[in-house]
Amino acid sequence: MIRGIMGAVCVLALVGCTSVPFREPAAPRGSRADQEIADRFLAHWNQNAKQINSVVCRAVDVSGTSEGQSYTLDAMLAFQEPNSFRLTGKFLGKHEADLGSNDQEVWFWMARAQPPAVYFCKREDLPKVSLPMPFHPDDLIQVLGSVPLDPSRYRFEKGWDQFVTLIASETAPSGDPVVKRIVIDRETGRAARFEVWDLYSNQPRKLAEAEILRYHEDATGVFVPQKVKLRFPAAQTDLMLTMRSRAIEVNQIDDQWAANLFSRGNYVNSQVVDLGEEFRKRQAALD
Repeated sequence: MIRGIMGAVCVLALVGCTSVPFREPAAPRGSRADQEIADRFLAHWNQNAKQINSVVCRAVDVSGTSEGQSYTLDAMLAFQEPNSFRLTGKFLGKHEADLGSNDQEVWFWMARAQPPAVYFCKREDLPKVSLPMPFHPDDLIQVLGSVPLDPSRYRFEKGWDQFVTLIASETAPSGDPVVKRIVIDRETGRAARFEVWDLYSNQPRKLAEAEILRYHEDATGVFVPQKVKLRFPAAQTDLMLTMRSRAIEVNQIDDQWAANLFSRGNYVNSQVVDLGEEFRKRQAALD
């Protein structure tokens, strides 16, 4: 199980691992109707995101495979815009994983990691380090719909059959440029997939993909991705996050709860590793 989750870590190192100049492919022109679908998607997604301050679900099923190995976790997932996130998982009632972020730092802990440690990184140090976690919390917060998308950054790419796509030039947590693609379902007008591509290589490579398989919608019409499949091709790793619909709570996290919920935990017999400080020590040793 732990090997499976940790197998996705190498994906984070792929961004910026080459020196080929960044280039973005020219976008083919599409029909006016396809452009209108893309524009409506952005407007609808952002209108919905503005109604979501926080989401918490205490009943999340996490399952995955990596290199033929399977694993499952019973998890709690919570997020609050713009950048607070928490995913904790148990296996047979025992705490196994803790992944989180707030406006100061990002952290990651696994019970079976060797040596046992809580790894954290201050946000200002993110461009300098490789994070020992399968995905960056900020990216998942965006996929889960609580953060608006900047229309000025996304442009229409193309339309075909069932889908219409938008792309944007973005910067990865490492500081390197990547291209993000949103695949919009033509019939529903909602996001079907979010993709991250590395265009440094001679051949473009998909670094990560989040496929939204099902949405939860409440009585007011506010929607949240409920079932999301995360793929990390280079690590041959897939993760499935499924929030149980009746356990989803929208805009229920108050300030006091948030202060406790989105804070790095303390774990017995686990050292605390500041990845930014470790980076500075290595740099000093080289000077």
